[in-house]
Amino acid sequence: MELDGLGALSNALVCRCRHDRVSVVAEKKVLFYSTDAERAATVVQLFEEVKAAERVVFGMKSYCLRLEHGLPSDPDTWDDVRPVIHGFEEPEVESEAEDVTMEGTGL
Repeated sequence: MELDGLGALSNALVCRCRHDRVSVVAEKKVLFYSTDAERAATVVQLFEEVKAAERVVFGMKSYCLRLEHGLPSDPDTWDDVRPVIHGFEEPEVESEAEDVTMEGTGL
């Protein structure tokens, strides 16, 4: 999952923008020169943005959304969500009863 827009410093770290950009320098100042409480508030705010992005991208398959609503977070236990991936659908199984009736008709 690609997360974009997590902040100027994040974008600079992955070479999406320059490190001397005003917004990057401002975030560096918060990171290096602020108090512990200010840094903690920034981290909490950014993590909330990550969780919001995860909910948008994954919908009902979102780990955070499932935890908030008390749903199982282990995909192997999900009965309410069946992921459909194009090209990997389950093949339809023909029943044996149809095969028997087809044999009797000569087809």
